[in-house]
Amino acid sequence: MTQRGATHRKALCVVAARLAERAWLTMARGEPYVICDLQGRPVTPEQANQLITEHFTVTAEIRRRRRSTKKAEGPSHGARGATQVTARSWTRGDLPRASLTTPTRIVNQAT
Repeated sequence: MTQRGATHRKALCVVAARLAERAWLTMARGEPYVICDLQGRPVTPEQANQLITEHFTVTAEIRRRRRSTKKAEGPSHGARGATQVTARSWTRGDLPRASLTTPTRIVNQAT
C-alpha cells in the first residue's frame, strides 16, 4: 500500500482490520488458524517467516527515505513534533466526566 502512495498509518489500519476479521472468523468458526502462502496453500511457520522476509520486509534504504527529517522544536512544532504531557485526574479507560459547563439532564424520570 505504501508503494502505491498510501500513508503508513492508513496501511497499518487496513492490515489491522484484516487481521481482526481473520481472528473473528477463526473464533466464530471454532477452527484453528491455518497459515497459507501467496497461492493459498498451507505452510509451516518457518516457511511463512521465509515468505515474509523475501516478499514483505521493508528495506533499510526505503525506511531511511521515508523517515521524517524534521526535528521536534517544542510544543508549538505541530502534530508530528513533541507532545507536551499534562497531569490528569483520570486514567485511560475511565468513563468520561460530566462537563461543569453543561447542565445535567435527567431523562425518563417518573413525576
